[in-house]
Amino acid sequence: MLGSATPLAVQESRRCLVSALHALRPASTSLASLTDRPVESIIVNDEYVWENYGIPMLSFSRFPYPEYHSSRDSMEIIEETSLNEAVDALIGAVDWLEASPLVIKKFEGNVCLSNPQYDLYVDYGQIALGDTLSAQGRQMRCLMDFVPALDRPVSVKAVADPLGCPKRDS
Repeated sequence: MLGSATPLAVQESRRCLVSALHALRPASTSLASLTDRPVESIIVNDEYVWENYGIPMLSFSRFPYPEYHSSRDSMEIIEETSLNEAVDALIGAVDWLEASPLVIKKFEGNVCLSNPQYDLYVDYGQIALGDTLSAQGRQMRCLMDFVPALDRPVSVKAVADPLGCPKRDS
């Protein structure tokens, strides 16, 4: 499939924090157009098996691939340039991952961020009483609530993107 002449495609995992997805996006888009779709919207293959064992699994392929599982699905449609493009995207993703800092949670439960030792608590305010929170304050509060839920190391970008936080602030 990666050797076909159609655009590269990445299909998300059921779990949004897959660092490989965040690495493939910039690596692939610098080479060619990239189709980026939610889980099971491009192809339903064996990814779900891994997900059922708690292993996030995305799909990296080409889409559309009308020859898939048909009599036209043969070596004759494979192009070396397409394979090289896919390899370059994967190497770029590995390079991106190796250069990206990771967020590794080293505690269980919640940290009392209001403790003067940390002084990191973001007060959401009393919205019902008319208080407003800046966009940055809202992002930082989401980050504060999000990090305790991490169950494995993830890239800073994988944490920052869903929350809309700049990487430098995360």
